[in-house]
Order: sequence, then C-alpha cells, then structure tokens
Amino acid sequence: MMQNEQSLFQLSLDDEAIFQCKEISKWAKFLGIIGFVVLGLLILVSIGMSIYFTRFGGFGPMLGLIYLGFVGIYIYPVLALFRFGKWMKMAVTNADQVLFNKSLKSLKNCFLYIGIVTIILICIYGVLALVGLITAASSFN
Repeated sequence: MMQNEQSLFQLSLDDEAIFQCKEISKWAKFLGIIGFVVLGLLILVSIGMSIYFTRFGGFGPMLGLIYLGFVGIYIYPVLALFRFGKWMKMAVTNADQVLFNKSLKSLKNCFLYIGIVTIILICIYGVLALVGLITAASSFN
C-alpha cells in the first residue's frame, strides 16, 4: 500500500498547539545554545589539560583527546536540538509545513542519536561488568 499525504485523521494546529510549539522551540533553542557553550568549555578544558598534564608525564595529550572525543559525541545532538528549536519557531510563525516537518525530523534525529549512544554505552558497561566479574572470580583462585 502506497503512503500518501491523506490519512483518516486530518490533524491541524490550533492556538494551544501553536503556543506549545513556540514554547518548546524557545526551550530547545536555549538548551542548544547552552550545549554549544558547554562544548566550547570542553574544548578549552581539553586544551588546558593537554598543556597542564604534559608537565607531569606524557599522558596530557591523551586526556585532551578524550575530552575532544566527548565533544565529538556531544556535538550532533546539540546541533539537532538547536535546529529543531530554530525551525519550529519559524514553522509556526510562518505556518510553513515544510519547516515544521524538517524541525520534527531534526528532533527525531536528536532522540535517535541519543538512543543509539545510550545502547552503545549500556553494552560497554555490560562488557566491563562482565570483565570485572571474571577478573574478580579469577583472583580467588
């Protein structure tokens, strides 16, 4: 069956829905901006750690790269959330269906990315717990 734009239920945005979308867009944009600030601070911390800890041994650059890795992981959901907020506000202000759909896709991608990262972290924690149990059990022998 081919999917088209018509459905059994025709949804529309009433004044309450438009108000809620505008409020959501403000908070999403705010959290996106805060996320960018945190990313900037993480970059500065990674540079500072690289410089500072190099004096005490050779592991300073490694710590800096680890923090830059966090920036790399964190940048996409922050960007997607910011885009959602920006596009949602424009969509409801201008009654633009294309921008509305684009904003929802950006929010979906944000949640999808966070979900995948969460699954990966749960798997990593599970493997680490298993390795810890095996190591602890082998130390009793």
